[in-house]
Amino acid sequence: MAAFGLDDLNEIFLQTFKDWSTNIINTTPPSKDAPETAFGIRTIAAQLNNDQARLVHVVDTIQERACLDPHFIDAAVAVYDLLAMFIDPNFPHASLPIKGPMLVQYHLMRRLQAQFTRMLQEDNWSEGLVRLLGRLCQEQDSIGALTPGIALQVLGGLVESPKFLVGGNFELLLDFVVVAGPFLDAQALEVVNDFGGMLQVLQKRVGDYGSVVRLAVFGLVRLREEGWRQERLSTV
Repeated sequence: MAAFGLDDLNEIFLQTFKDWSTNIINTTPPSKDAPETAFGIRTIAAQLNNDQARLVHVVDTIQERACLDPHFIDAAVAVYDLLAMFIDPNFPHASLPIKGPMLVQYHLMRRLQAQFTRMLQEDNWSEGLVRLLGRLCQEQDSIGALTPGIALQVLGGLVESPKFLVGGNFELLLDFVVVAGPFLDAQALEVVNDFGGMLQVLQKRVGDYGSVVRLAVFGLVRLREEGWRQERLSTV
């Protein structure tokens, strides 16, 4: 009979945790206020055992579900906040001076950046990922809230992508601008100006395309001029 070493046992325990936590996350109701959500995440947090691999798996699994199921996005933001709330505040990073909730934020941002970079190389963008990024612009009290700089980087990546008119990508781009626009326009003048510059780049990029695309961007610019109040724009 083959003997199990310590590494073998650790791998078995890790895989068991991954299967168990994945099941909890994937069966979490899409409602962010469901009471079983808090119980499930509290239970997961109690079993992290200061193990980076466990935490990374949980962060990645939450985001994977949000990307596959846009209806889960509100719940995903709440789940990340619950994880940051329930994690051991002294849970350390192996080499960086961050602990607990900031460690959740660190792994979340790394995962978002990696997925976004990969998405831009694909023909069809992820609706779930783009909508999650937009929601994190709105939820500024969340552990996953995007900074103005990151929001501008996301917008720049979408606007400058050679695939921005492939499939449903253009609609996702417009939706992101509508969601992130009020947040960016509420920042310092430098951010507001950078945002305006990106919209000008978008206008130039659609200049050689059909009238429907050009009118959509024109409507977006008008919406911004009206302070993002769609009901006012509809009466002008």
